[in-house]
Amino acid sequence: MESASTDGSHSRAVPSALNIFEIICGPSSSHTVAPVRIARKVFEACGGSPTKVKFTLYNSFAGTGFLHGTYQALLSGILGFKDDDERIWDAMTLAQEKRIEWIFEEVLDLPSVHPNTVRIEYFFTREGERKAGILIGVSLGGGFISFEFQHPEERKGYSHAA
Repeated sequence: MESASTDGSHSRAVPSALNIFEIICGPSSSHTVAPVRIARKVFEACGGSPTKVKFTLYNSFAGTGFLHGTYQALLSGILGFKDDDERIWDAMTLAQEKRIEWIFEEVLDLPSVHPNTVRIEYFFTREGERKAGILIGVSLGGGFISFEFQHPEERKGYSHAA
C-alpha cells in the first residue's frame, strides 16, 4: 500500500507541526477526515464522481462509522470534497441529487484486516465506456491514510444510474 501525507500527495514518515495543528472536520481525524481523503482518491481516479459505489467498512470503521460521520465523509470524498468542506454533513443529500447509487456494508470482526479499513468498489463511465475499480484504504490515525488501487477495468452488465 502507498502511504500518504494528510492530503495523500506523497509519502512522509513523520508528520510536521503543520499537519498536527491543521483545521479539519470532525469529530474524528481517523473516522471522518481520513475517509474523506481515501474516497477522494476514487473521485480523482474517475475524473469526477462515480455513478455507483459500494463501501465495505471493517472492524472499528464498521462499529463506529455512522456515529463518527464516516458514511458522510466517504460520500463527500467521492463527491470531490476536501476534508475541511462544510458540505460534508450534507453529502448523502448531495449524492442523491447527483443520482449516485451507493451502499454501505459493515464487517465487524475480521482480525486479519486493519481496524480502520474501507474497501470501495466503484463504477463510472469514461468516454462512453463503463469502467470499474476497487480501492482499499486505511486510516492510520491523525488523518493520515494509506491506499491501494486495483486497476480500473471495463465491467459489462452492471446496473448504474444513467
